Parts: sequence; C-alpha cells; structure tokens
Amino acid sequence: MKTKSNNPTAMLVLWDIDGTLMTTSGAGSAAFLEAGRELFGERFRLDGVDQLGRLDSVIWRDAAKVSRVEDPDESEIKFRAVYLNCYKYRLVSEPAACVLFPGVVDLIDRLEKQDHVIQGLLTGNYPEIGRMKLEIAGFDLRLFPVRAWGSDARTRPDLVPVALSRLREFNGTVLDSKQVLIIGDTPRDVNCARENGCRSLGVATGKFSRQALEEAGADIAVDDLADVEAILDWIIH
Repeated sequence: MKTKSNNPTAMLVLWDIDGTLMTTSGAGSAAFLEAGRELFGERFRLDGVDQLGRLDSVIWRDAAKVSRVEDPDESEIKFRAVYLNCYKYRLVSEPAACVLFPGVVDLIDRLEKQDHVIQGLLTGNYPEIGRMKLEIAGFDLRLFPVRAWGSDARTRPDLVPVALSRLREFNGTVLDSKQVLIIGDTPRDVNCARENGCRSLGVATGKFSRQALEEAGADIAVDDLADVEAILDWIIH
C-alpha cells in the first residue's frame, strides 16, 4: 500500500472511464435501452435524454421520467441488475466492442511507479458496471484504490469530496483539492474539476474535440494520451 500522509507533493489522479480509458462502441446505451424495455416494455425510451458525461443514476432518473416509470427509486434496483447483465453479455459476446485508447495502459503504469501518486476513478458508472468494464478490459482494479461512482452523489462535482474521503479511508492521506487531477473526455469532467479547484486534463477521445475541452476550461487538452512521456511530465511537474 502506498502511504502519502503529510506529503505536500502527494497527488490523486482520478480517471473517467467511458471515452477516456476506453470505448465500448455504443454498447452502454444499447444495453441501457434493452434493460429498460425488458422491464417496462416498449414505452421505455432514451429519446432526448442527455448521456454524455452524466451519472448513470441521473440518466436513469431522466429516462424513468420520460418513460413514465412509477416508483423510479425502487425500480432502479431491479433496473441495475438487468442493465449489468445486458451490458456484460454485449461485451463478452462482442469483444471488439471494448477498446482501450492509445497510451492509456502505459500512462497508468508510469503513474503507478510514481511514489507520490495514487490513482483512482471518478466516473458516472454504477459501481458494478464500471468494475465489469475494467475487468473485461484487463485492468487490475487494485491500480485504482480510490473510487467515486455514479451512484455516490447527485452531481458529478459532488464526487470529488467522495473521492477525497475514500482516499483518507484508504491510507490516511488528507489532500487539498489542488492536489487532485481529473482526466476526462467531456466538458462535464472539466467542470467537475473546476468547481472543486482541481486540475483537469481533457482528452478528445470521446465525443468532444480538443478545442471544446479547452473552451470548457481544461488546464490542458490533448487529442489522445499517446505521447505518454510529455503527458506524464506535465502531470507530475
């Protein structure tokens, strides 16, 4: 276990998953819709429901509203179980749907070797969905001991305090938000960092361009993470 308590150079790097670490080629939206229709019939729909960079729990509430699902809080429990099964089936039966982006594995490995860096997840995914995707993609979840999931807060910015609390629980480290870096592919990731006083690295491997991420206020934005050496140098300095 890495111990970073009382280290002024300590850093927490929080990764988004979809569009940042990997793509599942639309399998998530398809599985979400499939699960909803399995439970609620053809009236379940995602028309007009914004999904990019949002929390699964928020997407669920919006979808439940437009689909006239009664008792959405109670129904969400059943929905999550079916959603996981639908999503997992798609990724297992179509392995090519799950693709890691350039530089991701090398950068995570290089950061893991930095004594003052701890890596974690800050993602809109339900925990069971995020863990499933990472395991199918071949990641050792121990690389990300600090995890803030999409069901842990009502908004994405509220996940940063969750992550900092879990860091304290993990090894006793207390960090200021200025010692946190959020890596993501949407303006919502950038805004999450900005609202909490964190640094942000925007990666244009999702649906948004580098220019859009820069305009959203990213401290730095790149097309992808392929230039591992340069990006690592920016992160740790």
